[in-house]
Amino acid sequence: MRLLTIAAASLALAVPASAAGSPVLRIRTAPFTVTGSGFKANEAIRIVVETPSRYFATTRANAIGTFSVRVQGVRAPRCSSYVVRATGNRGSKAVLKYRSPECSPQ
Repeated sequence: MRLLTIAAASLALAVPASAAGSPVLRIRTAPFTVTGSGFKANEAIRIVVETPSRYFATTRANAIGTFSVRVQGVRAPRCSSYVVRATGNRGSKAVLKYRSPECSPQ
């Protein structure tokens, strides 16, 4: 029984940290850049930015499941909200919904 417990603990430690959590997105607006972490290693990723218009980009996560990609043409007007979606070809998904705090009704 003790050997089984040790084996199970060893397997739990072998799981990469990115597999334990959900993927996360961060953005920078000038230039509009999407950074992600927690995706599967080497996963192909499609980015969709929804403002009043839609913008697209594709990239690939690196060996530790992170990426950074500039999305061409995005202009997020002040006081606008937008949604950024990242979908990997191996099942990883993340969504970031942004609403400008200084422009939100009190």
